[in-house]
Amino acid sequence: MEREIDCYGNGSKCVSIDKQCDGVTDCPNGKDESADECGTPEGIRRRILFVKLITKLFTDTVLNTLLSSLQHVILKFLFASETFC
Repeated sequence: MEREIDCYGNGSKCVSIDKQCDGVTDCPNGKDESADECGTPEGIRRRILFVKLITKLFTDTVLNTLLSSLQHVILKFLFASETFC
């Protein structure tokens, strides 16, 4: 069973615990991003993990884009013949 946060405390609106403290308000009342929820050690841990994930995704995307754009230059450098036309 997936862990969820109960937005109103009565079971009428629940969101995945993975969406808590991720910088996006998923509960209509904002409970999933509230200081009471995200200021706790668990909430702070979730924010740190979220920032690490975003940083990794951004870094991987930038590196992949850079390598893709330089691929032809690298290949030409590595496998160029002595004669150029």
